[in-house]
Order: sequence, then structure tokens, then C-alpha cells
Amino acid sequence: IQVPSGVSLAWHYHPVINAAFILQGTLELKLKDGTKKIYRKGDALIEVVNTIHAGRALGPKDVDLVVFYAGENAMPTTVLAEP
Repeated sequence: IQVPSGVSLAWHYHPVINAAFILQGTLELKLKDGTKKIYRKGDALIEVVNTIHAGRALGPKDVDLVVFYAGENAMPTTVLAEP
């Protein structure tokens, strides 16, 4: 997945567990309660499941990440949510 520099992703949630590895850039993940975490090149993370969150690419570089989803066939990996 690539998130262009300066772009904020829409609020969403994942109904399945997933893990990611940051190949390039800096990613900020925030929860609805205001909690924020920053992930940089080389970081690995386990994303929250069934919890609304959003991401944003910080800094001058696009964020490139590899994401692995563990779900069932035909099950969505990401569901958009209202802000």
C-alpha cells in the first residue's frame, strides 16, 4: 500500500487482524479518542481490529508499507466509517 506524502486516509476499521511493515516514510495512526502513534521506516505494527482509526503520511516521503491480512475468503479487509 502506498500513502502519498501529506495524504490523510479516511476513517476506517479492519474486521480482520492485520500486520504491516513500513518500507519507507513516516505514518501517523490515530484513534477516535485522540490517541496517536508514529511509525517509521523499518517499524512493524499490528493494527487494531474493529476499532475506527485513520492514518496520515507525515514528512516529504510517501509511505510504502506491506500489509498482511488474516481473514476469510470474500470478507472485507477494510471498511470505511463515518468521521
